[in-house]
Amino acid sequence: MLVYPNAKINIGLWVQEKRKDGYHGIESLFYPIPWCDIMEVNKANGLQMKFTGLKIPGSSDDNLIKKAFDIFQAETNTPGAYIHLHKLIPMGAGLGGGSADAAFTLKTLDTIYETNLGDQMLFDMAMQLGSDCGFFIKNKASMVKGRGEEIYPTDFSLKGKWIALINPGIHISTADAYRLIRPTQRDKFEEKLSNDWKELENDFEAPMSEKFNEINQLIHKFEEAGAEYVSMTGSGSTVYGIFESEPNIDAEVFQLV
Repeated sequence: MLVYPNAKINIGLWVQEKRKDGYHGIESLFYPIPWCDIMEVNKANGLQMKFTGLKIPGSSDDNLIKKAFDIFQAETNTPGAYIHLHKLIPMGAGLGGGSADAAFTLKTLDTIYETNLGDQMLFDMAMQLGSDCGFFIKNKASMVKGRGEEIYPTDFSLKGKWIALINPGIHISTADAYRLIRPTQRDKFEEKLSNDWKELENDFEAPMSEKFNEINQLIHKFEEAGAEYVSMTGSGSTVYGIFESEPNIDAEVFQLV
């Protein structure tokens, strides 16, 4: 079975103080975009994995796809799977590509083995893998709060607009990014989203731009190209611009649906 795990962007990302469980609370709008990996999942005896496309760092034991399979197998006692991932979404880029791969692994195994676990169980399994993974179970524009476990689908839409994205090839670990910001307690994120979403900012953007001049240069590039909204996504390093019409810019460009 072929599936296409997609990336997401953050429209606004407010970081709050660290919680008792060690995670920082956030408020953000997660929005799915059509920049996709390609994944083939079939029944098999034992786990067989193949990776092509962009090189994935680390050992296979640390891979989120393997961890997703292990969680699914422990719950359902399935015999195995053949999983081939062709990686196209950059890693450490704020796009959630690895989280999407893990969530799609769970959903696709549930489909091919007809285990009918339901969204809530798949969500609970996904949240064992990472804070962004749960979003990709329903994979719809959503307000995300807490450490990522509070997900509220919204009717916010950028349908018909165009998005251009550039990843400068800077791998930023989430832990390093959090060390560079000073969390603040704010409210009215949803009010800003409803009234003027273009005023929403990403708390990681300023410190990342200060540390990496390439990010600052990309922000200016999109502004000069006429984007109505420019932001870094996640903890970086990908920068994107939202346009009313298809932009003439050297970037990954998609129309939003």
